[in-house]
Amino acid sequence: MSMFGSSNLMKPIPFAGAGILDNDQQLNPDFYNWNKVYVRNCDGASFSGDAEGQAQDGTTLYFKGLHIYEAVIDELMEKGLSNATKLRTLWGNETTIFLHISGPPYRLFCWWSSHDVALR
Repeated sequence: MSMFGSSNLMKPIPFAGAGILDNDQQLNPDFYNWNKVYVRNCDGASFSGDAEGQAQDGTTLYFKGLHIYEAVIDELMEKGLSNATKLRTLWGNETTIFLHISGPPYRLFCWWSSHDVALR
């Protein structure tokens, strides 16, 4: 098994629930009661991968970030994202914005931007 193309060997997130993700109003007065989602970038291709390949040693690598992206958005839509009016984006890869912006605006799921994204 390879560290690349799989989440099986990922370590737990050390900062979950801290800083801007904290639910404590005293520690995070601006965002304590917002819905928060953290998705690790696992395919190295801004959640656009849709292929399989083999490393030189024969290990199969899966680049299925697009499927992960779609599953995350579908799950969030079922849980109320379709009613959202704003999305605060943080961390990661701004290329994701440009790769996934062609669909309806609420399908946008991105990281890094330091400003609000209007969903409607």
